[in-house]
Amino acid sequence: MAKQQKTQPLEMSAEDYIASLETEAQRETARALLPVFERATGKRAVVWGGSGLGFGRYSYRYASGHSGFAAKTGFAARKGRTSLYLFLQGGALDSFLARLGRHRAAVGCVYVNRLSDIDLEVLEETVRESVRLLDAYAREQGWEH
Repeated sequence: MAKQQKTQPLEMSAEDYIASLETEAQRETARALLPVFERATGKRAVVWGGSGLGFGRYSYRYASGHSGFAAKTGFAARKGRTSLYLFLQGGALDSFLARLGRHRAAVGCVYVNRLSDIDLEVLEETVRESVRLLDAYAREQGWEH
């Protein structure tokens, strides 16, 4: 029997997800980021696993046979910092991140302490480019996107 993927899209509205966040600061962050990601992707938000909002979706299959699906991009407004999920493979977004503002990047994720630390217009450009690059990569790999 195949293992069930942990993070699944939920039947919950973005508004209900935002209202469920623990602090007003998290809710304010999510309300500010929602239109940025919607404009950049042209997609409506989907709640993923109850912990974040995703925009768009792609399916993947690795050479090992492992397969699944994930949001193309998204964010999670957490207590300590906000996680921005982006396609960072091979430094593809380095020129955008250099203009973003104060952040920390890790594998597939950019962490921001406060939205006032970053330029939201640059973030919108970055999200748009991230999705474009992920779509190109998915095509190369023969994945659905």
